[in-house]
Amino acid sequence: MKQAVVFIHGIGEQKPMSTLRSFVSAVLPPAAEGKQQYRSKPDRMSELFELRRLTSTGRSSTHFYEYYWAYHVDGTTWWHLLQWFKGLLFRRPSDVPPGLKTIWWMTWMALVGLGPLTVLGYGAYVAEWVAALPHFGLVWIIGVLLLLLLQAFVLYWVGDAARYLSPSPSNIALRQQIRAEGLRLLRHLHRSREYARIVIVGHSLGSVIGYDLITRLWLDYGCDFNAHSSSIFEQLKARQHPQPIVGGALLKAGAALSSDSKPETLQPFRVAQLEGWKEQRRYGHPWRISDFVTVGSPLAHAMLLLASGSKDFDDRKGQRELPTCPPVLDDDGYGYVDSPMSLPGSPKRYSPHVLHHAAPFAVTRWSNLYFPAHGGLFGDFIGGPLREMLGLGIQDIPVRSKSWRRFTPLTHTDYWEVQRLSNHAIPGSTCRDALEALNDAIGLDRLGEYKFEAKNPPPAPVAVPEKESPAQ
Repeated sequence: MKQAVVFIHGIGEQKPMSTLRSFVSAVLPPAAEGKQQYRSKPDRMSELFELRRLTSTGRSSTHFYEYYWAYHVDGTTWWHLLQWFKGLLFRRPSDVPPGLKTIWWMTWMALVGLGPLTVLGYGAYVAEWVAALPHFGLVWIIGVLLLLLLQAFVLYWVGDAARYLSPSPSNIALRQQIRAEGLRLLRHLHRSREYARIVIVGHSLGSVIGYDLITRLWLDYGCDFNAHSSSIFEQLKARQHPQPIVGGALLKAGAALSSDSKPETLQPFRVAQLEGWKEQRRYGHPWRISDFVTVGSPLAHAMLLLASGSKDFDDRKGQRELPTCPPVLDDDGYGYVDSPMSLPGSPKRYSPHVLHHAAPFAVTRWSNLYFPAHGGLFGDFIGGPLREMLGLGIQDIPVRSKSWRRFTPLTHTDYWEVQRLSNHAIPGSTCRDALEALNDAIGLDRLGEYKFEAKNPPPAPVAVPEKESPAQ
């Protein structure tokens, strides 16, 4: 059995393969003396010459792919940033997610404070001071250098997010290109039939891109039922429900979810998700994405980033534009009863249960890692918990670091930086070791759990549309 891990990098002018190599070096066991930890081989799934496929050594083969999208983001200007920031700032306080309220209020206080300075007469003083500056050439040089440094920093770190998360006309082509290329990679992986399971890991903005890709790919592979009728007949003849998980147990486990984040309240649903995924695969269902792992994900602020307000956000989830975990209910649980299918040698017919178009997370487990931001400011405030935003079926995992960076936004890039992570429990803290939690979420050493016994004869290959552009 083989498994594929698709890593989607985050913001910043990333270099191809640099982030993937550091990620793979962290999640794979150390190499034995004189041995390689992983091998670099040609990437036949991607269309970029700069990319390689990294392959683990040992009996269980894991192939790591990088979806590299940074080169699509070009020509970002201050105008793009200002347009995006304006849309984020001019919201009602009730429409600002809890994790960003501190920064949102501080930004407004800073902006409003400029007005009183002018009214109180400081404007004249500032103007007089500025008029004297030409006599101090060094001051001007330092000022210009600082402005250039600020511009490079802001455009480098924030520009990608401003372009991808803003559906303005000038950004549509960019968003389309990023999604279309990501879909091509995932379609190639599915069509190859080489992997028993596929795991998508998204860091930072990469988690939003991964969410969008799963949403669109599910339309091609997810919401259909292509089981061979003879396998259904065998189940009915034995007086067994052909779809006991997707048709019943999964919905029951999802209905039992609560806001209590204790593992024992979430585990039954996650078990049902895995069993539902295996049940679908037994009948030849082509969906191979078993797990979605988000790391430092801005989806924690989805209400602010993906909608115009809380009502719009709730409406879009309710209308199944934004998939949730567990999915929004349909006519029959997380799906609907499809047209009856004929059974060989029997007058009976069977109406299969089909998951609806926004139900990828009925059978794909979602784990989310984040460094807590104390006071909404000291830590990784870019990421955060997702359950309250996108569903109680998401496993939120707060993690810890031993670096001084844990009190700054710089910790956003430390999730697999081994030298900065802490493997010592902190008294009174529920935070897990970041690398341990990441390995547990990906489950590279649990490939055997995803093994299933296919029903015979196997169904015919699923016809997938060749159109590559995502309809988002």
